[in-house]
Amino acid sequence: MSNGSRTTFPDSLMHIVADALPDALVLTDDEFKIIYLNSAAEKLYGYTAQEVLGSDVSLLIPQDQHNREKNAREAFVHEARSSIMHRSIINTGMRSDGSLFTAEITSFIGTVSGRRIFGAIIRDVSDRIAKEKRIIEDRNFFEALFATSPDGILVTDKDGYIIKVNQAFLDMMGYTEGEIIGRHPETLYPGQYDPERIPPHIEQVFLNGTIKNYQTRRRRKDGTIIDVELSISLLCDADGNLKGMVSCVRDITERKLLEERREHLISELQDALAKVKTLSGLLPICASCKRIRTDTGYWQQIESFISEHSEAAFSHGICPECMKKFYPELVRDQT
Repeated sequence: MSNGSRTTFPDSLMHIVADALPDALVLTDDEFKIIYLNSAAEKLYGYTAQEVLGSDVSLLIPQDQHNREKNAREAFVHEARSSIMHRSIINTGMRSDGSLFTAEITSFIGTVSGRRIFGAIIRDVSDRIAKEKRIIEDRNFFEALFATSPDGILVTDKDGYIIKVNQAFLDMMGYTEGEIIGRHPETLYPGQYDPERIPPHIEQVFLNGTIKNYQTRRRRKDGTIIDVELSISLLCDADGNLKGMVSCVRDITERKLLEERREHLISELQDALAKVKTLSGLLPICASCKRIRTDTGYWQQIESFISEHSEAAFSHGICPECMKKFYPELVRDQT
């Protein structure tokens, strides 16, 4: 065995190979004292080999995990007696500056020049574990959203067959999951479906990747036709290959009925307003006979003009002044 800059190492070629490894390599003796670190381990932990040689390997893990690490050692030694040569675990590593990282550790046991050594190949998987955690969290979030959405959600595969629906969709359309999975959405179309013709709204999805608030009609299991609003998007994998479509289906039957009632009411009000006659502006009237000149130049009796241009009606009588002027004898008789 020759003296190297890091420790006594049995073979210079193996030393070169170990230093070329992309993962950290740490070797200990049978008392778990560090006897070797490769270059990747120095970089990962922030120590030089000279700083840690002879130190207990617990130097490389957080203080609060020392008891667990001690138990793991005992189990590992027991496994060594049982000829179990290696195992992999996820653990926490600690750098020289106290910062922590998630480590994937593959431990192994070997014998060199009659000495039993314990070794570990360590890989920093902090980013991978964080990404996996985010994926799980995102999956849980979307599963919860899928399950609790008040709108129906329908997922089809790339051939257009239904592979997943939520409970809101089942409640809306009246099917059980077993009845609808594996069928084509044409099952829900209210009329005849031509399998050779792509519906216009699906063409829009293929063209733009999505369509929003498309209004159409669908048939429930019991034959009832309902008004729905569809928002559909393509589902693609990381390479952009089509995997299927996801559709959000909203029952707008009640909304459409309210809109129809509102339109009917507006129409009735418009008809009523059209029948209302109003007088406005400057009216040319004769100072003597009180006739009104129309837009065509015709002088019209004031009663007939007002009747034509308003809802007013006239009843005729005679005022006291005119009674005295035109019928004085009647006034005298009354007195």
